[in-house]
Parts: sequence; structure tokens; C-alpha cells
Amino acid sequence: MRRVPASYLVPVPRRPQIASRYANLHVCLSPSTPGEPEGQPHCLNSTLSIDISTSWTTKDVVIPTIHKPGPAKSNVVLWTDGAAGVFYSWGGRFPHGRNVTKTSSPELWKASEEGAWVSTPEAGFLIGGMNHGLMSSGYPGSATPVVGMLELDFKTTTVTNGTGGFSPFGDGSLIYGFAAYVPTFGANGLVMLFGGYATEPSGIADFSRSYGKPYDLETLTFFDPVSKKTYSQKATGTIPTTSRGDFCTAGFPTPDGGFDIFLSGGSGNNVNWNAHDAYILSLPGFFWTRVSDGSGTQMRRGRSCVRVGSRQVLVIGGYNGNATHPDPAPNGLPLFGMSTLTWKDAYDADAGEYDRAQSISDWYSSGELEKVQWSAVAPRAL
Repeated sequence: MRRVPASYLVPVPRRPQIASRYANLHVCLSPSTPGEPEGQPHCLNSTLSIDISTSWTTKDVVIPTIHKPGPAKSNVVLWTDGAAGVFYSWGGRFPHGRNVTKTSSPELWKASEEGAWVSTPEAGFLIGGMNHGLMSSGYPGSATPVVGMLELDFKTTTVTNGTGGFSPFGDGSLIYGFAAYVPTFGANGLVMLFGGYATEPSGIADFSRSYGKPYDLETLTFFDPVSKKTYSQKATGTIPTTSRGDFCTAGFPTPDGGFDIFLSGGSGNNVNWNAHDAYILSLPGFFWTRVSDGSGTQMRRGRSCVRVGSRQVLVIGGYNGNATHPDPAPNGLPLFGMSTLTWKDAYDADAGEYDRAQSISDWYSSGELEKVQWSAVAPRAL
């Protein structure tokens, strides 16, 4: 394993007294600008913040900006240290095929992009990803997959760069997958991994033709973030179509100790296919539910999801494969109500704690949890 100095990170401080009141979003705008290649994203070197202590609609929401030091990049990883009131920006790509070796701080981009990243109370993780190396305006879409997993220790700000056995996929790779931290199960919580693709672990991959072998959303992989012990379990219900990657997730604890994970959008192995559907995985039942289509279910990939308040998901941006198409959602910000399973355009800061939708509650009350076929004793014990 290799340890990377913390100076390679870009910490972005928050005010401690408002850290729990704001959802801080790091975004990359899609419209092309004069002098830039058509359809290429225009990256803003800013952090956008939305106040979730007061109610608003997606049409009138106020989105102030905070300048971020360092070069402008897209596809960055954001790790959040809630206790310290900061988050860290890692990796990413420079826009428009700029030669990344010309930056004065090349360490900022050497970490991979497009891996699955997640924060726990003690650490941030990045599983898999890919390195582009040098990019030019004639960049053909090839890249080098990265195996292993990065871990940022929030207390020491030391990054451990592991390979092979340090990853839940061993020597395998992962791109365009997503991860979610589930605090309610196990001694240290669990990190759940969703979808994405296993590329060839060595050599150059041409992602213009294929992302690789898909990880399905039926047999799910998860691991203990401290011991790194890895488990798997088969899910049931209306399982999202695979292959699927480049979607987004957001998690919600339930009053009875369960945890529900929202999943939206994404793209298939054929980059011309983009998903418009959304689902909820309910734990501990490992039961998938598809939710109704609505204002947030236009075909989108590359979107972000964040839990706002106690029972709503804010879906941010994304595109349908053509970055020049305007976003039909107001400010590109559809909202989803987890308790009602409906799409909406108004955020309610005074909404009560999350209660499962009736259809999901009925699944548990009818005794379906006792019928789950566990893959092993250990997942059931967790």
C-alpha cells in the first residue's frame, strides 16, 4: 500500500454552525461556451450551496456560490467529514482535453475518476475508477482502469492507496458504479455497492465501444468499512434493469432501524441508452420497488442525488446523452418524496421524520422478511 500526503487533497471548509443546515453541491454546467468544443461541459470552479433549513420551490430556490481554490475540474470525488464540518475534493478531469501535465499541481488529478465513492463518519472511500493520463482535443475515449480502493482517514487526513485485497472486488475493477453508507447495520455500518462495470484490470480500455462486464443490481456487494470484510446478498422485487451505471443514490434511515436507498437514472453499456426510471432498495429485506414516473424521470445520466431534510431527495442535473439539450426540470432540480413515492417541485423544511411508503411497509408487515433466502449466515446476522 502507498500513503499519499494530505497536501494532495483540496479541503473546502464549511462554517460549523451551518454545516448541518446546508447541502453543498459541486457541479459542472453542461452548455457549451464560445471557443469551446460543441457539447463539451463548461466547468465552474465553485461550490453551490442550497439552504435546507427553509422551504423553497425548485423555481425560486436561491443557490449562492463559493469559489473553490485550485483548477476547475469535472467528475470529482467529494468526501464529507461531518464532524469537522469540511469536505474534500479528490481527482476528476480537466475539461476540453487540456493537457493535464501542464498543471502546477499534478497530484490533484492523478487519482482516478468514475469510481464509486462514499463517506462514513470516519473515512472517505473511492473504489475503482479510471485514469485518463494525457488528454487532447482528439481524445478517442480510451483510458486505463484502476483496481483497488482509496481510503481517506478524516482524523489523520492520510490517504491509503490499496490494491487487490484492499478492495471489495479484489483484483477486479469498477467504473460508473455507486456506493452508499448504511449506518444502521453491523458494528461499523456497511458500505453498499451498486451497479457499474468491471473493465479489464490492465491495459487500455476503449469505452466508446463498451464499458465492460456489468455488475448486476440483483446480487449486491457490501463491506464493513473498518474490517473491510466483504459480503453479498441476492435482492428480490422489481430489480432495476442492468447493465446500468452513472446513476445516483441517496439513503434514508427508518424509525425502526431499517434503511432505504433511492436509485435514479443512469446509462447502459451502450452509451446511447439512458435510463428514466427510479427505484428504492429497502433494507434489511433487500427488496426493490420501482416508483412512478414523473418530473424527475426524464432520461438522465450523470445526475447527483442528495437527501434533503428527513424524507426528500434532491436530484441534481444530469443529461440525456446530449449535453446541448436544455434541462426540462426547473433549475435542473427535481425533488422526490420518499414517503409518498411522488415527484414534486417544492421542498418542505418542516416535514416530519421519514416513514416508509405504504407499499413498502406492507411488504414487511405481511411477513416477507422472514421468507428472505440469505446467501450466508453472516449477512443475516448483520
